[in-house]
Amino acid sequence: MREKSSNSVKVVFADKNKVLRQLKDYVRKLEQTSPEVERVGLFGSYATDTFGPASDVDLLVILSKSPKRFLDRIPDYLPDNLSVSCDVFPYTHDEIEKMKEENTLWIRRLLKEAVWL
Repeated sequence: MREKSSNSVKVVFADKNKVLRQLKDYVRKLEQTSPEVERVGLFGSYATDTFGPASDVDLLVILSKSPKRFLDRIPDYLPDNLSVSCDVFPYTHDEIEKMKEENTLWIRRLLKEAVWL
């Protein structure tokens, strides 16, 4: 026999405007502390307005250059002020250009969806 399920579970969506304000603060901080940062773009579910309760923020950070390997750069550009989790993709300008030349699906998606902050 079926029983009524609990009413105690609530699904909570993040406040997109709050997240965008936090991202703009993050970009301002980067502009002051990281001169190698050329642009920061939001992509994925927050950029396409398809985010849900478990969605994270996806950021493309374009750098003029970096001596570090891609994976080693990620911790340098993770925001510390967001109320949601975040994935950061810190590519150099040259890496972006190479992906554009190779016409990868990944770079096409990034550049199509990107909302520049």
